[in-house]
Amino acid sequence: MVKQLPNIFWQPSLETARKIDDDDTVMAIESARYRFNASMADLERTYDEMASKLRAAFVAEVAALYRPYRE
Repeated sequence: MVKQLPNIFWQPSLETARKIDDDDTVMAIESARYRFNASMADLERTYDEMASKLRAAFVAEVAALYRPYRE
């Protein structure tokens, strides 16, 4: 029994790709590459936003710890 892997980048399976004309295959590959790059850019933006929030929370926490020593 063959286990099916999830198709996360919406590209056709290898069997389907072999049945498609070469021009269509190239378009499908380019389309998959574009979606992959867009997904990666979205992940990077999400990571940067989350990292920024975590840095701000850390700085606020450290500042709160040192506040009693300033007074």
